[in-house]
Amino acid sequence: MVDTVAPVKATLDHYYLTKTLGAGFSAKVKLAHKDDGSEYAIKIFDLSNSQNNAKFMNLLRDEVEATMKLNHQHIVKYHEFNEASIMKKANGKEATVAYIAQEPIMGGELYQYVNSTGAFSEKICRYFFKQMIKGLHYLHTQGLCHRDLKPENILLDKNFDVKIVDFGFAAPLAGRQGSGFNSTKLGSPMYMAPEILYNDEYQGQGADLFALAIILFSMRSRHQPFDKMAGKKDPFYKLIVQNRADLFWKAWQQYHPDDDNYYSDEFKDLITTMIDFYPQKRPLMADIIGHPWMQGECATHEEVVKEFEERKEMIKQAEKEQAVKAPGDSKSQTRRSVKVQNWTFVSGDMTAEEKADSYTVSPPLKPYGEVKKCTTTLYTDLLPEEVFRCLTKELDDGY
Repeated sequence: MVDTVAPVKATLDHYYLTKTLGAGFSAKVKLAHKDDGSEYAIKIFDLSNSQNNAKFMNLLRDEVEATMKLNHQHIVKYHEFNEASIMKKANGKEATVAYIAQEPIMGGELYQYVNSTGAFSEKICRYFFKQMIKGLHYLHTQGLCHRDLKPENILLDKNFDVKIVDFGFAAPLAGRQGSGFNSTKLGSPMYMAPEILYNDEYQGQGADLFALAIILFSMRSRHQPFDKMAGKKDPFYKLIVQNRADLFWKAWQQYHPDDDNYYSDEFKDLITTMIDFYPQKRPLMADIIGHPWMQGECATHEEVVKEFEERKEMIKQAEKEQAVKAPGDSKSQTRRSVKVQNWTFVSGDMTAEEKADSYTVSPPLKPYGEVKKCTTTLYTDLLPEEVFRCLTKELDDGY
């Protein structure tokens, strides 16, 4: 149903653009509707942005070609792609853009729910994991692998059901050369299988399932299972490599001292096998579906809706509280800024001039303290993924 309250900020072909749903360095996502009342999420790529060059557009075409033919309840649906069109803004200005029109997915990122409201129970994890498995199985039957599965690419729709998104790194399961293997090192390091990290050829199915195991662990733990990534020197993953899964789980159990059975035996067995160092030892899709953990109690849809309505309200409340917090004493803060292409990221309170500049943003950073032998500009104890989320969230609604 169209939100008639939201003002139309621009038109793009037969779409009326209203509010911004998200933003990144290469694109923004706008909520839109057509004359018939149907709603869409429009992913807009400003062609004047130097990052959206010919190489990028070739990758975008590959993404669209891979995704447009997909039709599954747990995979985002693409409706239209236009490589060059004129967007007319309400202020009379025009911009040449490329865009993808897709179904609107309004429930939020899985990442945000885990990060902002806490870990999920095993039966809630099972509910979402089964939906991810269904979507991924369909993708694989279509001859494609995703190669960038992570919580940020798992969205929830208005009914809090899973939608897998962002197929920019998707590739044929057969490989570019038809060998059955891929070789390009792509994806997010924390979710990469070790064979990718070590630049070996890899099978797309195995890489996707490895990443899915990390997502499952994260839902239950509110943290990824490794310190950095699945490398032999990682303090957690090396225990898996050394066949000391008992020590791996002992290390994670200490974060839950009040519940000796926080991780069920079936859960531990499934995760341990799915993140094995050797691809040939990991379970296949059929093995995962038939695993004892998958046969356990699963939350009902009604239970999920009830719990996640509450979690969604927690997120909204936290955002409201953050918005009304009084700014700190800027005189006591060290002001620093860094330019990244056209953007300026500022640490500390922003001046009126900076606030008026749509290309200047201020992510939340902890106060500067003297750091010896350090040449960094921004100071924070947040993970890189969270810093990036803070940056992109603050991008001005410029188009």
